[in-house]
Amino acid sequence: MAHLGTIWDWNYSEANSYNYDFPTTPVHRSRVLNQYSTRFQMHEMHSKQTVIPLEGGGLGHITHFNFEAMLNSLLSDPRIRDSLIVNWDNPSKGVRRDPSHVSDVHTAKWFFQTQKRMCTEPDHLLCPIILACDRAHCDEGGKSRLSLESMLFTLAIIPQELRTQSWAWRPLGYLNNLHLAPSSEISTRLRGQNICNTHRMLHLIFADMHRLQKAGGIIKTFLKSSSNGSDVTVTLKIPIAFIIGDCKGHDVLCGRYASHSIILLWP
Repeated sequence: MAHLGTIWDWNYSEANSYNYDFPTTPVHRSRVLNQYSTRFQMHEMHSKQTVIPLEGGGLGHITHFNFEAMLNSLLSDPRIRDSLIVNWDNPSKGVRRDPSHVSDVHTAKWFFQTQKRMCTEPDHLLCPIILACDRAHCDEGGKSRLSLESMLFTLAIIPQELRTQSWAWRPLGYLNNLHLAPSSEISTRLRGQNICNTHRMLHLIFADMHRLQKAGGIIKTFLKSSSNGSDVTVTLKIPIAFIIGDCKGHDVLCGRYASHSIILLWP
């Protein structure tokens, strides 16, 4: 705090050198976001807020994202686009591999079986989705009251060494902590209703992806230098490969409710 005045003086002097005057009224956050969205063409990547009714009473406020916009953001990332595991000469057949060696997802038996079943045209490209869901604690000590579960995704055609980077993942939505509600609402809920409400939220979060899967995939055009600078247009087939998470989180995703404890009770 002792140097705050010095920092502001430096800011004002730099601004004056560029003939910029700070507004007397601070710019609203939404205006700044809209300006950045327009400048970098990111309108489709804005989060959406949807309110849904919950079993047992109350309303759920769900934050979710446009799946196709997030997928295009991944595929157009300059750190990723030139390293995709794709056979550009024959997208439906996949890349060559050593059958005696299993490494990344594209070398697995599941990948080839799914590719054979879904990629029935030369322009079909198998682009499996990898999901990750885990709870993030925002309160001191991680007592779960102030927590949020993020649903993230990446692509199996992105090499594993890149998938370990945070910028190789995109959000689909966030699952609210259903225990953070007025006691009058919580007291009226029956056992298992929190699981049902979680799946109501998941239904909304996955709606975009499900719609595109039922439509047959996503048509995407790539500009590849390896093809003499010509465009390569493919139809992305987007099945879910697997979901990364822990035991408790997977129980919720599978619709199970149980008690998880580190204490082992002997009869």
